[in-house]
Amino acid sequence: MKRFIIFFIAGVLIGKTAFAQGWEQQISPTANTLNALVFVDSSYGWAVGDSGTIIHTTDGGGTWTLQISGASSQLSDVVFVDANHGWAVGGADTVLHTTDGGGTWTIQISDSGSYLSGVDFVDANQGWAVGGDGSVCTIVHTTNGGETWLTQTSDTTSYYLGDVTFVDGSNGWAVGIDHYGYGNIVHTTDGGNTWTQQMSGTWLPLYDVDFVDMTNGWAVGGKCSWVPPHDIVCENVILHTTDGGSTWTIQTSGTMEPLQGVDFVDASNGWAVGREILHTTDGGGTWAVQTIETDGYLYDVDFVDANNGWAVGWPGVILHTTDGGGMWVKSGANTMPTEFALLQNYPNPFNATTTIAYDLPRAGHISLRMFDLLGREVAVLKDGFVEAGTHRVMFDGSGLASGIYFARLETAVFSQTKKMILLK
Repeated sequence: MKRFIIFFIAGVLIGKTAFAQGWEQQISPTANTLNALVFVDSSYGWAVGDSGTIIHTTDGGGTWTLQISGASSQLSDVVFVDANHGWAVGGADTVLHTTDGGGTWTIQISDSGSYLSGVDFVDANQGWAVGGDGSVCTIVHTTNGGETWLTQTSDTTSYYLGDVTFVDGSNGWAVGIDHYGYGNIVHTTDGGNTWTQQMSGTWLPLYDVDFVDMTNGWAVGGKCSWVPPHDIVCENVILHTTDGGSTWTIQTSGTMEPLQGVDFVDASNGWAVGREILHTTDGGGTWAVQTIETDGYLYDVDFVDANNGWAVGWPGVILHTTDGGGMWVKSGANTMPTEFALLQNYPNPFNATTTIAYDLPRAGHISLRMFDLLGREVAVLKDGFVEAGTHRVMFDGSGLASGIYFARLETAVFSQTKKMILLK
């Protein structure tokens, strides 16, 4: 449901293979990263993001308009129970509330003192928000629409909870990261008066969770690790339960990129997003990759039925589909690049590290170097033989001054340069 704000190396860019049907990019009124979105029907939707950004549509995303949030901190999640009543949460203990569809937003105080990363309401009165301060997780609960929030405690080793979901006023789940960096899941059957830990079975962080009823649910996550001097290795995880979380099993996605968001409309049809969009029609027994023509990274996805859905991410990207993401999909095991490409770094601007990706349709000797604005070489990221595929390297600019820098990829038959901005 949102970007997971924690210390891990994010994946990078969405693939560029376009299809005649599927996902189309909508015009966004902001370049700020969009971390979460929600639709109450096929027309009314909201998305939230960095610097207090809130955008709204009443025509399914044909037009998006900015709303005045009154917040300057990052907004990480948003929920609406109807076309009028909604809440958004984010940094610095931020809770925003509207009763007129976002025409006006008012600030509510949870008194948690923590960053809030996930929120869910089951009606106009009862809701929960989760997060953490880097040492202990946070769960707060309201029964009066957020006028007052009370802290709930959990039987968990989590130091951060990234998302929360409830199927009714009693049954809910939250996912995050424990003190060892492993995925953690907590569950309640009494509205959060008591939270108990469930065994996730994964050592990877969990960022998002979705349940369609009291028994069927999914959680997603992953991470990228820096392998010195410049290589990056990524992994993801999709967990599934059919018994309310008493047991969780790992599903095979066919890709390695971390997954940030997941949404199911029933026990069969679901989507997960990150660098790519994954889709299943059998509850996750098999997942297929849906590729789209845009540079960016997706943090959240929301469907109102098996056909109509939206996805948002960086940099202010909004995608929409009316056919479930398209019938033309490719297997995650067959994602070899078809052309040379140096992809835009992420994040950009950055401080002080950023990830650079490049596609090689065939193996060969490559050179990937960094230059400053005057053309002086400042780093050699790769110089040698590289196998075919999509590769990632980490650029550490901590020893450099703020300014514009250039990455240049060269092979025997190809060269390309990308500009990036270091801000300290």
